[in-house]
Amino acid sequence: MSLTQSNQKGFSLLEMALALLLVGILIQSVTSMLSQNQQRQTYKQTEQELQTIKLALLSYLQINQYLPCPDTNGDGLENRETGGDCSADQGAFPYLEFGGVGHQDEFGNPYFYATNTNSTSTTTANNLRLACRSASVFANAGDITNEFYQCPDDLTMHCLSSQCNSHCGTSCDLVERERSTPPYFNQITNPLGTSDSFLGALRICYDQPLECDGDTGLSLLAANIIPLTVISFGQNGAQTWQDCNQSSNREQENCDGDRYFQQQPITQDFDDQLTWITMYEVKALLSQQINWHNE
Repeated sequence: MSLTQSNQKGFSLLEMALALLLVGILIQSVTSMLSQNQQRQTYKQTEQELQTIKLALLSYLQINQYLPCPDTNGDGLENRETGGDCSADQGAFPYLEFGGVGHQDEFGNPYFYATNTNSTSTTTANNLRLACRSASVFANAGDITNEFYQCPDDLTMHCLSSQCNSHCGTSCDLVERERSTPPYFNQITNPLGTSDSFLGALRICYDQPLECDGDTGLSLLAANIIPLTVISFGQNGAQTWQDCNQSSNREQENCDGDRYFQQQPITQDFDDQLTWITMYEVKALLSQQINWHNE
């Protein structure tokens, strides 16, 4: 056999290099697909965990008739002052209050927990007009006086005298109801159709606004006048917990300490995931346990 014939049966260095290049591209493509699939699965699992947290919050509320305050020192328990008000309105989710549910998201970071900003006020949490604010769902102790305005014609209750007078067409009576145990919220606790202010409640904007605030149009809201939200900061959660300013502009809405939050589809610049509870869910959950009219 000649030398020429022998060379024709083997691979040239160029052919081997091309083959290795193709194998490398194939491996890289498969690895990328596996990584993207794993990432999607991680977000899906976090979304499922957020729903489990929401159910745990509702169960806690049904049993205790109030909700826990945020965890401010990282020990997994709520932090509450002796007067019954929350030590802070934002912090980590107090997972040990739920037997470990909501310990960490799928990225290994704590869930963020934000409540009505008035939950830290002793005056709001343990004094007049409590039942008209969603901060009342976080009050668990103290003798509390609730102040309402009652229409003498049909005995309906209202939070504001102006609301009552408008409904009734005549002057309303000031009514005070005292309680020493939770729940301190009432059937007329905001939000109602007549609600005209936040009263410390939270707002969540959706997708479009460059900045979520009190002027954001109602058509751009995912939720409004809610008592709480729970958030996973996503893949960059560790750095977000350390420094909110390292996050994208949209993500900073969820960690900047105010009452306004942002939700949108997951993108390269935004991967926060949120859940929340509304006052309608709170009142509907306990509607069979409380005689609202005799409070």
